[in-house]
Amino acid sequence: MLSIEEEVKAKIKQYEDLYNYDGPGKIVGWKEYLKSKESEAELTPMVTGHSELDFLVGGFQPGEVIIVTGIKGNGKTLFLQTITNELCKRGNAGVVFSYENNPRNWLSVFKKEREKTGRDIKLYVPESLNPGSLEWLEKRIIESYVKHSINFVMVDHLHYVVDMSTMKLAQDIGAIIRRLVTLAKEFNIVIFIVSHQKVLPDTKAEPSLDTCKDSSAIGQECATGIVVHRVQDDTVTEGVKADSYDQGLCFVKIDKARRTGTYRKKIWYQKRGDWLVPSLGNQEAEHDNGTNTTELI
Repeated sequence: MLSIEEEVKAKIKQYEDLYNYDGPGKIVGWKEYLKSKESEAELTPMVTGHSELDFLVGGFQPGEVIIVTGIKGNGKTLFLQTITNELCKRGNAGVVFSYENNPRNWLSVFKKEREKTGRDIKLYVPESLNPGSLEWLEKRIIESYVKHSINFVMVDHLHYVVDMSTMKLAQDIGAIIRRLVTLAKEFNIVIFIVSHQKVLPDTKAEPSLDTCKDSSAIGQECATGIVVHRVQDDTVTEGVKADSYDQGLCFVKIDKARRTGTYRKKIWYQKRGDWLVPSLGNQEAEHDNGTNTTELI
């Protein structure tokens, strides 16, 4: 046990070492910090060509993790395929990890698009998948970056990356999101992750980041959270709204976008062919866009 005099001397030595520290991570003034970054290239957000989406999220900036969520069967995968197509059309390169859907099915729309347009895209997939291993996923993402210079990643979906046998599922999901955020920043890539929803007690309640399955960290750790939600058809038979979704109408809700401050803004989309396209009804619906903050029970 140190004497009081020894403790004081040790503390003084510690403070002197910290005062003279000039190594990595040292604390500097904000102007000095910005000046040191002047030689680095600016991070340019990727855009989709969907003007309202690009405006509300500020584009998808390298170093960010984007959560895409919604009720099962409501168009999350279709939205990812659409975004993938738009990003690749603009010269970006991506890698897809389709755990839930057969990768051949996930990629079939791109085969059809190539046959129709003759345009090739830079899109990559692993030959096989290893569910439940974040380490494997990280290595394949880095491999894709080194070999093919990818700048975005699609993961469908989050729970296939998690070891579901763990007793600390919520904490593990939070740790996985943080590790992927670190990876995105290290390699200046954008990582899109599909997250499922828990069962909502009210069938008319809108899903949100707050209702993602198993962990609140999903919404807390991401830069942008997007909800895809199909709506019932407008057809009315004998005064009763039809219980069908044949018109393929949905809204894409920007539940949060950290850089732009966007909060619960809706964009209406229509399924046309193999893709989702912004609906012409967005202008008419503008007065309601973002005002619907339905409380979930």
